[in-house]
Amino acid sequence: MKDQLKAIREYIENSYGDETARADAIVLLDNLTQAAQFKERQDVIAFHQKFGVPVAPAASFLNPEAYGFRVKFMQEELDEFQEAHSTGDMHGAADALVDLAYVVHGTAHMMGLPWPMLWMEVQRANISKVRATDASQSKRGTALDVIKPAGWVAPDHTPALGTGPWPTLGEQA
Repeated sequence: MKDQLKAIREYIENSYGDETARADAIVLLDNLTQAAQFKERQDVIAFHQKFGVPVAPAASFLNPEAYGFRVKFMQEELDEFQEAHSTGDMHGAADALVDLAYVVHGTAHMMGLPWPMLWMEVQRANISKVRATDASQSKRGTALDVIKPAGWVAPDHTPALGTGPWPTLGEQA
């Protein structure tokens, strides 16, 4: 699929004479590429549809019941990962990580969050960080960390989420 998308992009870059049309086509292709890369999210959406899980039509906070349930669910999966990892259970650790990702995607879907747009902005900010050269540079105390260099620009989710106020799931007007 990646090779096909690359070929389409090259075709667009080389074939579209009008610069505006070419730019618009590349943006569309890039958006489709991003959407295609979130197959896991599509699986979670299908799961929610099958079981009638409530989903906000736009960015919304969870109501107290849904919030409490989702936080406990994410913590449960994180606890299962910690337990499996500490006991050397690779299958359990892998399963817990996939389950955690499933629950995170599900929570974001329930909240009506535009995941691909949010992901791209976080990726833009994260990829501009640098690797710590020693533990003293890290607020987490490890040279495995990546850190924010001078001039680092935090993610701006305003284009994806607006400026609020945001409703609560089940309380949309």
